[in-house]
Amino acid sequence: MPRSFGMPFAGVGRDIYLAQRLYRMVRDAGLVDVHYRPFLIGIRSIDPMVDHLPATVESLRGPILKAGLLPEAELPVLLEQCRRHLRDPGTVVRSFMVAQVWGRKPG
Repeated sequence: MPRSFGMPFAGVGRDIYLAQRLYRMVRDAGLVDVHYRPFLIGIRSIDPMVDHLPATVESLRGPILKAGLLPEAELPVLLEQCRRHLRDPGTVVRSFMVAQVWGRKPG
């Protein structure tokens, strides 16, 4: 089975494409003057969210192992390597996409 980053999220019932679908959803709900603002979050070693990715992977341990994406013994080793890399002051990472969508009720 090929490794897929999105698979564990989809595998636990998460909509990994929600940010891409929000604009149409809001328009289809009947709102007018709809706006869409996607953005990415950049994270450095000193930022509060620096542990977000490894912590997310830890929270998905069960689905990751069940899907056979990693051997159980390899997961803690990879998490420590990831955390070490993220603590490096020269490392920056791009987080998930965040999207804001807003509009008005007609009339």
